[in-house]
Amino acid sequence: MTDQMMPGENESARYVTAYFEEMVDACKRALLTHGRTVERILAGHTLRYRIAGEALARILQQAVEHLPLGEGDESSFTIFAWDEYESEVAQPQAPWRWPAEGQAVELTLPQGAEDFSPLYDAARGVFGLYQHSMRTAVVCFKQASLLPTPWYGAPLFRMFHWWSQSVGLVLLHAGCVGNDRGAVLIAGKGGSGKSTTSLLSLQAGLRYVSDDYCLLDNNAEVPRVHCLYNTGKLHRDHITRFPALAEKAVEAVMDDYEKKLIFVHRHFPQQLALSMPLRAIFLPSIVGGKGHRLVPVSPGVALRGLAPSTLFQLSGHGRHHLQVMADLMRKLPAYRLELGTDFASIPATIESYLNQS
Repeated sequence: MTDQMMPGENESARYVTAYFEEMVDACKRALLTHGRTVERILAGHTLRYRIAGEALARILQQAVEHLPLGEGDESSFTIFAWDEYESEVAQPQAPWRWPAEGQAVELTLPQGAEDFSPLYDAARGVFGLYQHSMRTAVVCFKQASLLPTPWYGAPLFRMFHWWSQSVGLVLLHAGCVGNDRGAVLIAGKGGSGKSTTSLLSLQAGLRYVSDDYCLLDNNAEVPRVHCLYNTGKLHRDHITRFPALAEKAVEAVMDDYEKKLIFVHRHFPQQLALSMPLRAIFLPSIVGGKGHRLVPVSPGVALRGLAPSTLFQLSGHGRHHLQVMADLMRKLPAYRLELGTDFASIPATIESYLNQS
């Protein structure tokens, strides 16, 4: 896992497999006294959560409570997760030495263990493994109640990234809003106006898929997006732009995170869309002036607007991700959405485009 892993590629891979099984066994022990099992349907696939710990269950379930409950079918993705503090079941002793406390390190697995991907947040006391062949994740949380706000907004998004590719989906870092005629994907780096555009559209009555992460199905003739999390993130500096949302926003925990959360499913259930066909890609850019303009851009420009933030946030399988995104750009028209100062009229610009497309 690091340069301190046990020697020998094949031997190291066996140690990772054995440790994964020990982690699952530990979680099952915690489930006996502090457990719950919840099944939900995402893009036609059954997600099975097996969670030990009340605080952890709230964190992992609030953001996906909009997804329909499952029917007990065979699981496409199983997540084992337990709170070490609440359940009093310790994480098993690993067959390697952990980095020193406070040491910045990127955790990697040895050659031969490609069936696994690690999730490691030393500062928050989180360690997990995802097994690709079994579509199964196991995660230990030292004390879930101490997790910061971002965990409430998009829990385990890297696990969903790894799982999604096994079922022909791709996790994108993008917003997505629309109406009955379809949706537009809103892409761009931080500060470009992506979240502002998405949340203003929600406030104005458009249908909402995401302001941050959504799942893309690019296999059909018409690409579709699926809603993974029902959350929106309001920057503290922009609260006054969203009066209808600000009163419903919550601070999951008192921390220094610069954004508050809104659980869209609780307050705007009719506007939250589980799935929508995509009609175009918009790249918002704040340029000033009174009005807004849609300027056609090439597939290459659109790819450069979407790919960097997605690839930066999601580790692993970058080439596959890039290929899917490039193919999406060839299927859909793309525009630079030049934003003026009249932010309240942004949703009308989006709706006008969809109604005429």
